[in-house]
Amino acid sequence: MDKEELQAVRNLCCAVVEQAIIDYKQALKFLLLEQAVDSHFQLKDTEKEQGNEHWRMKQTCEYFFRHNELCRLVVRYNPQKVIHHIRKQVLELCEM
Repeated sequence: MDKEELQAVRNLCCAVVEQAIIDYKQALKFLLLEQAVDSHFQLKDTEKEQGNEHWRMKQTCEYFFRHNELCRLVVRYNPQKVIHHIRKQVLELCEM
């Protein structure tokens, strides 16, 4: 793989991570605005977990951040810090 191909792969991986972050923020914001979660992003009514598309998106994104090895190698981040930082941003946005 030459430098250009490697950069293209890196750009693609970064784009995937960026989209996951956007999806995660949207899911968290919706869950907060609908008051489906508390300020620690825990589901208030666990019986509604199965049918909640935004809750599934939140869980999927968190799984992706924590367990996607390619993502971690290419982007180089601490997944728990990313999750915490995004949650903090969303909380601040929803308080405005």
